[in-house]
Amino acid sequence: TFRFAYLNKMPRVGRQKGFSLLEILIVAAMLAVLGLVVWGGNGRVTSNLAFRTEADNVITQLRSAQAKAQAGELSSRWGVHFVNGERDYYELFSTASEYLSSSTIVHETVYLHGATLFIDPTEGASSTLVFEPISSKTSGGSITLGFWGETRIITATTLGRIY
Repeated sequence: TFRFAYLNKMPRVGRQKGFSLLEILIVAAMLAVLGLVVWGGNGRVTSNLAFRTEADNVITQLRSAQAKAQAGELSSRWGVHFVNGERDYYELFSTASEYLSSSTIVHETVYLHGATLFIDPTEGASSTLVFEPISSKTSGGSITLGFWGETRIITATTLGRIY
């Protein structure tokens, strides 16, 4: 009984201030899971934005070729040549006749970024859209970009409308 009486006379220690190691570890684990969820979702949003930007860049390049042809720049036809190869790319060019002629001048080459690729033209193939000087009419055509199951068809009509 002496022992219990002695313990009863000891000063009681109140609840300690601060956090235990277990509490800190639990909060850290919850923050890590939350961070992965937010970061993973943000990565997908960023990737989708990059894909839409890539498609918009292709449209801008087509409109640039159209504007140069309409202005009669270099007294040439202007166009964009799309290549679906080991690494997909497209070229802004001017020519007196057609893309494969000796008069063709490639003014800019742009490689597709990340997982964006051409679905049409198909693998190993190419496609060319050429705008006539002054009228900026074209034979018309379309290309298809793809990104992780998402696609975007870009079309140029015979009257020169690009969308």
